[in-house]
Amino acid sequence: MGSASRSDGRRCHTALPVPAPRQVGTGRPTSGRCGQGALKRHPQTSDLMHKLLLGRVDALADPGAQGFDPTQCGHDTIFVVRRGQDVRAYRDACPHFGDTPMAWRRHAYLNADGTRIVCHAHGAQFDIENGRCLLGPCLGRSLQSVPVTVRKNGEIWLDTQVDETTTNTKESSP
Repeated sequence: MGSASRSDGRRCHTALPVPAPRQVGTGRPTSGRCGQGALKRHPQTSDLMHKLLLGRVDALADPGAQGFDPTQCGHDTIFVVRRGQDVRAYRDACPHFGDTPMAWRRHAYLNADGTRIVCHAHGAQFDIENGRCLLGPCLGRSLQSVPVTVRKNGEIWLDTQVDETTTNTKESSP
């Protein structure tokens, strides 16, 4: 599990799963511990499975990417990539070196033509579909996939309690 320092000097865990559901988006830390804040429960989940509403597919550029801060630590810890109707999510950490963030500025995860994910710290390039490194110091390694569900209404939901076999999914029923 990785951790990062907040501006107030406290440590904040950046690894998933997130302990409770909430709507994501502001990127601002909450008072108290990371991970606390206003929550939005997925309407069709049990107490054992929660989801975080990240946003809508039509709010992402095509192709495009956007970072999210589900743990409310004050920095993005995951990012979502859209190409057409395909949506993938990955942990915002280069596999080449620890928890190095991928973007050189907020939401800048793709190369200029939007065909690959780029780690701007190392120049590594990754396949959007599977997160595998195609060029750079981590050749053959992959980004850590984060499970999301895209509902028919275009909402993108992040699973907060996941097992290691879960992958990106597209929901077929409302």
